[in-house]
Amino acid sequence: MAQLLYGGGLRLMEALRLRIKDVDLEQGCITTLCRKGDKDRRTVLSSSPVKALNRYTQGEGV
Repeated sequence: MAQLLYGGGLRLMEALRLRIKDVDLEQGCITTLCRKGDKDRRTVLSSSPVKALNRYTQGEGV
């Protein structure tokens, strides 16, 4: 989670409310929906947590 906060510039509550469907591994971006100011926001997904997220989405656990 710390990698997502720092690498993607997420706010703390955005990271806590993040769902796996908000993460686009192919395009390398994270979409946070209607969190602050009722605005959607897209940010980059840093390369460091991608491997762990791939394992998680494939059901292997982290």
